Amino acid sequence: MFKKKVLTKLIAASIASGVLILAPNADNFISMPIIQTSVAHAKSAKDHYNLGDKYYESGNYNAAIAEYTKAIKINPNLAEVYYNRGVAYADLKNYDAAIADFTKAIELDPQYYKAYNNRGGAYIKLGNYTAAIADYTKAIQINSNNASYYYNRGVAYGGMGNHNAEIADYTKSIQLNPNMYQAYYNRGNAYCNMQNYDAAISDYTKAISINPNLANAYSNRAIAHAMSGNLNEAINDFTKEIELNPNYAVAYHNRGVCYEQLGDTARAQADFAKAKQLGYNG
Repeated sequence: MFKKKVLTKLIAASIASGVLILAPNADNFISMPIIQTSVAHAKSAKDHYNLGDKYYESGNYNAAIAEYTKAIKINPNLAEVYYNRGVAYADLKNYDAAIADFTKAIELDPQYYKAYNNRGGAYIKLGNYTAAIADYTKAIQINSNNASYYYNRGVAYGGMGNHNAEIADYTKSIQLNPNMYQAYYNRGNAYCNMQNYDAAISDYTKAISINPNLANAYSNRAIAHAMSGNLNEAINDFTKEIELNPNYAVAYHNRGVCYEQLGDTARAQADFAKAKQLGYNG
């Protein structure tokens, strides 16, 4: 009963800040920023390119795309312009167009590892994990010291359910960047999926030590505690998650399950009622 009510609700949760993404949200891949370099060709192409950057920085992605397109019409051989337009398309969630632009950038510059990385991110958004893994692998072959590329490939492996490969990539990303809390968090999720709760708790704890406001880490650590039989620790973590995210109905429900397991019916019912008030229908 407890496993059904709790574990399936949160273990698959993604990091709160994203795959550190083209537009940071609740996804899992890490994108590279738009590139600002001067275009050493026709002045008008450079002007459109730079204006596109300004529009992008202001969040006007459609206007940025229009300027990048003008630059491409003047000079179709600038890999950076296709790359930047691809980033803008991805921010608009037009992943097919983004993939086409990243592909063109790669055709013009086969060593463009940032384009491989971001094309992999677009493939993840479309659920094509095999293509994403191939792109991240290529990015790693060209630039083997970027923690984000291993992290992103780990996300793709996780999407395919290959948790051993997922963990290996998160571990490599942590070796390259020991402060990447997202990798600890996602590795914790992978360990939870493999029912290695002690390892999961250790990783969630490390993620929290780096980013104390990572609400999902408290929830998922609570689940790992609960699955290990440590219900009081689980309650403490669900309570912290609620402090950080007071409108998260599932956290109230899950804390209620813990109280119920401990025989504290009054607190359990209060949490179930709050969860229902916030829209929980599980």
